[in-house]
Amino acid sequence: MVTILEQPLFGQRVRELRTAHGLSQAALAEPGMSTSYLSRLESGSRPPTPKAVAYLAERLDVPRSAFDSASSTAVTQLLARGISAADGGAGEKILDVLNSAAEAGTEVDTALQWQMLWMLASAPSPSTEPAAEEETLQRLVRLSDEMGLPELQLRSRVKLARFHRLSGSPERGSARAEEAVSFGRAPGVSASDLCRALLAAVSAEAESGRLTLAREHVDELCELVEAHPELPSSLAAEARWSAASVRVRQGEHEAARDHLETAMRDLDSHDDILLWTRLRIAAASLYLQMAPRLTDRAAAGLAEAKVPIGLVGTRLHEQEYRVVAAQLAFHTGDFPEAERLCVELAGEPSLLSYRDGVRLEMLRIRLRHQSGAVREAVDEMTSLATRLQDSSNTDLTAEAWRNLAEALTTPADQSNPSQAR
Repeated sequence: MVTILEQPLFGQRVRELRTAHGLSQAALAEPGMSTSYLSRLESGSRPPTPKAVAYLAERLDVPRSAFDSASSTAVTQLLARGISAADGGAGEKILDVLNSAAEAGTEVDTALQWQMLWMLASAPSPSTEPAAEEETLQRLVRLSDEMGLPELQLRSRVKLARFHRLSGSPERGSARAEEAVSFGRAPGVSASDLCRALLAAVSAEAESGRLTLAREHVDELCELVEAHPELPSSLAAEARWSAASVRVRQGEHEAARDHLETAMRDLDSHDDILLWTRLRIAAASLYLQMAPRLTDRAAAGLAEAKVPIGLVGTRLHEQEYRVVAAQLAFHTGDFPEAERLCVELAGEPSLLSYRDGVRLEMLRIRLRHQSGAVREAVDEMTSLATRLQDSSNTDLTAEAWRNLAEALTTPADQSNPSQAR
């Protein structure tokens, strides 16, 4: 016998399934139910009738057992209590409930499992080890494939692609992102979802050295933003940020500056203060990668980000800020400050991406060279550049060789870093 969830759990369940299917209340309600009635069901103010349950099951293309209290009560109750994967211990609670259900042979609806794991994967700072985080994301992908919903297949792969890229495996990230882009071209998938898939593809392709493909995707991304002015300003800003990153790698520094300035001008801090802040840190980093280095613009970006990063940034964002601040200090001749920041970063667990970690290593080698350990520094930078070349990190390899060339042409006792304007 099927026991239907009582309110407010029934309403929470309907909302989860509707969201997972990417439907608005109006789209789900039509044609056999009023939107106001569905709204009251979701809020928990009206009990479900057998007729309403049958109708919603048909519209959502799920069995009536999807609303069965015996199959999903424990998981649904976690959601109904407003549990967040950002809360301390919440990730463990989510996995404990799902794993316990699996061990007990209790069927938990696939869409509900996906929703729970999505919450876990969307935590600002994952509390799990990398191997466990990857398993969660792989599980998310498998569940999305079981449901066969392009939107969820795309979103799951975007998460996994980002994980691989940040872990130093851009080729694997590129493969997953390409899959996400293919799902983004399916009928009915939103421009926002396609935009996110293209963003993931551009990032991974650029880092794996596939700059031609990254350029094709970034051009498509910019066209998509222009064709859909209704897209969130945050997505438009990220698209232009990606375009700037690719153009810096291709040596098109003027075009990169235009994209950065447009992104920073058009994104209001009230729309997304964290992205607004991260964009300025990223711009500062890109300015320091240009030739000549634009240290004044980098300093301006970091100055704008300094206060909000302490208010809204996570420990990861704070570390990213200090990496760029240390690079700026070095390239403006403030070696003691650059050294201080490097020592500070070395004294705490690193949350940095593979890419930022490599850049920090380059900076530490440059500081050793500047302090007089010339031969050791040259050997270390040569070794690092060779390792990067062997791993196909094309642009990081070029950056390492550039650092080595600068060190060899700037004797330690005559260091005079560029301060180009």
